[in-house]
Amino acid sequence: MMHLHSSLKGATVVALVLGLVVMATCLPAAAVTYDITQSAVKLGSITPFSGTQTAAAFYDYGGPHTYSGGPAGVPLAGSTSVLYVYLDQNTGDHSLGWIHGKDGATPALMYMQGTIEITDDVASPSVLVSDDSAIKRLIDEPHLPAGLDELAADPGAARTFLGNWAWGPNRTDGGVVGPIGDTICYGGATVTITSLDRQSAQLSWIVASGDGSWIPLMTEEENPVNFHATPELPPFALASLALPLSWLRCRFRRNKKK
Repeated sequence: MMHLHSSLKGATVVALVLGLVVMATCLPAAAVTYDITQSAVKLGSITPFSGTQTAAAFYDYGGPHTYSGGPAGVPLAGSTSVLYVYLDQNTGDHSLGWIHGKDGATPALMYMQGTIEITDDVASPSVLVSDDSAIKRLIDEPHLPAGLDELAADPGAARTFLGNWAWGPNRTDGGVVGPIGDTICYGGATVTITSLDRQSAQLSWIVASGDGSWIPLMTEEENPVNFHATPELPPFALASLALPLSWLRCRFRRNKKK
């Protein structure tokens, strides 16, 4: 009976500590990477771009590029559409950016549609940048079909956003939504390419990383790209593992002597 009581006590300690470790991974962490998957295949991991400016300011909409985004360090090319994550160091919020184009090799005019779903149930995301805004589009590009060239919340689905973009030579287009999930418990975001212009078959899709690398994506329509947060375990969680490991070591030695 004494042996049973001791085992139950030890098991309780282990369960408690492991519970603390799991809880720790559910808290926002200082260092977060995102696993990128498509069709249940992990393609790699990325680190966020980060800075003390807001995600909207980092996108640089309306800056020196005259109402075209130009995020610092994000690779831009006329035949490339890029997804990236940005960390605002002031707030700790992670946001998702999506930007197309920017060089003279872009065909005359390209259209793109996509859906962004924030899979973190805790977050209350919103559109941080709509490039271009509907008002600017009507003034500068009245020839475009209605509804194109903007990013807006989907009225029929919570935490879901619909993008309609058009861009040409020496121009970009895209947008930013956030915050997205930054804990392992609540995921991050799912992006789906819902329709492509026939010219867009030549496009390359990548997810850019803050360390200068990038991950190429499969470009078939409606092939969702999943971003899942993988925060580093906080120091106190790592330290807490010492207790159950020490207890198991003692139990092993005690049983070995019997």
